[in-house]
Amino acid sequence: MLRHFDPLTGYGTELALVWDTLLEWESTWYFPDAQTQPVIRKSLAESWQMVDASTWIFHLRQGVKFHNRPPVHGREMTAEDVRYSYDLLKGKPGYSSRGAAIERVDVVDRYTVRIHVKGPDPHFPINHVNSFSPVIVPKEAAEAEGGLGKYPVGTGAFLLKEFAAGEGVLLVKNPDYFMRDKDGRQLPYVDAIRLIFTRDAATEAALFRSKRVDMIRPPTLDMLYELLKTVPDAYLYRVPSYGWGNYGLMLRLDKAPYDDVRVRQALSMAINRDIVAEIINLQQVRDRARETR
Repeated sequence: MLRHFDPLTGYGTELALVWDTLLEWESTWYFPDAQTQPVIRKSLAESWQMVDASTWIFHLRQGVKFHNRPPVHGREMTAEDVRYSYDLLKGKPGYSSRGAAIERVDVVDRYTVRIHVKGPDPHFPINHVNSFSPVIVPKEAAEAEGGLGKYPVGTGAFLLKEFAAGEGVLLVKNPDYFMRDKDGRQLPYVDAIRLIFTRDAATEAALFRSKRVDMIRPPTLDMLYELLKTVPDAYLYRVPSYGWGNYGLMLRLDKAPYDDVRVRQALSMAINRDIVAEIINLQQVRDRARETR
């Protein structure tokens, strides 16, 4: 449940409708691979290259415009905006896991930035594609009185029209959005999106069953399975990702059997790291093949 719509005070995935990152996961319905494996979408960055394991160069799309609203008035997004945004957000809530890894961002030219990472990271693009990476914001809006909370200006597919903390959001289509589908049609397809914030899972399920909302993200597997059984035309869309939805085994080290270091060592030894590395490296090979097509 959102209580703010300002990327400087913390990040929620809903904010990705207004603000963009350099890269993101492809999750559009017409891309079959997105249902079975992660695919990097070139968002504000058009291409990238590794100088060394700690230095990356990103080439930005040209002609991307911020929303045509004051105080920015639809000007073009440039490399200076990327540098400013990374400096501004790398220590902020929600971005620190990504931004803190960045030592600095240099502006090479109007559409090129050089990112210096604090430690070697040959997988930087894969590790830098989800919403926890700094979003790109305009300095004029961020430093205006009231900031981005008052002037929510980004480059995203939608513009914020109404926001009620803890209740809901109304977003309308950005007529100048830069992204197009595979057939060359401008995105987004819909004219508006209304987000409804609920206070409990039962209310969320009831809204979905009564068709008062078209899409939900079930908070539990039990709810998911129940909705699939009771809503005949419900459709489940899966988007795998290396970047979010991390799963881990949390051990109670103060209780048996996990207080025994030998048990923890045995669990560690049971992980087949060769298979993990093979799957990840295979994905990188596929990504590079797509980039060269």
